[in-house]
This record gives sequence, structure tokens and C-alpha cells, in this order.
Amino acid sequence: MRRYINDGDNQFLSERTFLDSRVYEASDRIIAAYGPAFNVIYVKSDRCGRVVGHFTLYNLIAFSVVLAKSGGSADRQIALVSNPLLTRAWSDRVAAELNVPFEWLDNPDYDYEDMQRSRHRIAAIMEYYIKTTRDKELNRITEDVLRGHGLKEGEIIPNKMASSISKEISERVTHHLFGRPYKKPIAAAQVRQILGGKPIRSD
Repeated sequence: MRRYINDGDNQFLSERTFLDSRVYEASDRIIAAYGPAFNVIYVKSDRCGRVVGHFTLYNLIAFSVVLAKSGGSADRQIALVSNPLLTRAWSDRVAAELNVPFEWLDNPDYDYEDMQRSRHRIAAIMEYYIKTTRDKELNRITEDVLRGHGLKEGEIIPNKMASSISKEISERVTHHLFGRPYKKPIAAAQVRQILGGKPIRSD
């Protein structure tokens, strides 16, 4: 292991590292606490001191590494769960709570033939990413429209502005969903206001 870390070792890489497309039994609980795109590092040993490390990357794919074939500390486990990109939540005290069986960690399986598990995991992350970015953009559009009408967050929308605000938000959201640029004409009075109230000289 030390030689692999320091110098690289093709034999170690081929004999002791494996892809794994399975999901933890406790995945639903992890998602509820840390979000869909979580990372997990789980290290566990059996009674003979065989040590296996299991690394799940953004809940997309996992890697299993045999850290020691024998001679390690027996019957020990440690885990780290995190979501550095979105929730920034993490914990290093979840090993006992998750309680992943050593036999499960030590028998990785990657669905090379039909890729069904892999496709399902990728689709779930993509769906979450699209929904998250869409919600952020919709919030940005709403805030921008309100700001354009001279309103701040939390202020009550006057009845006389409700129609124009609703119409502009609807138009901008529709353009966004269909990937079309949104263009709004600017009146001369608005241009003068933007330029500090100075009239535009024309030759």
C-alpha cells in the first residue's frame, strides 16, 4: 500500500482495487441527511485483520480497495460521510450507525453487462442537478423582475403591479425552459435614467 501511494504500483491497482456500482442499504437515510450527491469513505476490518476501504464518489460510483490482506487491526471500522458541493454537511461518526457488513464491502460488483445500476445512479443525480439549477434560475428570475419593478424581497406586490410582474415572470420562465434568449425593450426614459438622467445627444 505504501509503495502504491508513493510510487504507483500497477500490480496493486489490478489486484486490490475494484469498481462497485451497488448502493448502500442505508442510502435513503444518507440522502435524507446529506443530500443525493454524497461521498462516503468506509473502512472496515474482519477478525483476521483483512482491511477493506470503500469509497463512494458523489453517489455515482464506488471503489473498493483491499488495504491489507491480513495483519491489520481486527474488527475495526470508521466512516466519513460528506457533501462538499451542496449541503457541506459531514460526519465522521456514522460507521456504527450505517453498520455496513464486512462481507458486503469485501465483495464489490460492477454491472459491466447491462449497466442498469450505473444508469439509474447517473439518471438520479442528473435529475437532481437539473431540478436544483432550475429552481435557482427561477428564483433569480423572480428576484430580478421584482427588483426591476422597484420591489425588494418580502415586500407586498401592489395590485397595480401584479399583472405586469406576473406576465414578465411567465414570459422569462417560458423562454428559459425552452432555451430561448429573453429580450426586453427599453424605453428612452429608462435609458436616460440608467445614464444618470442625462439626455442622449443625437447628431
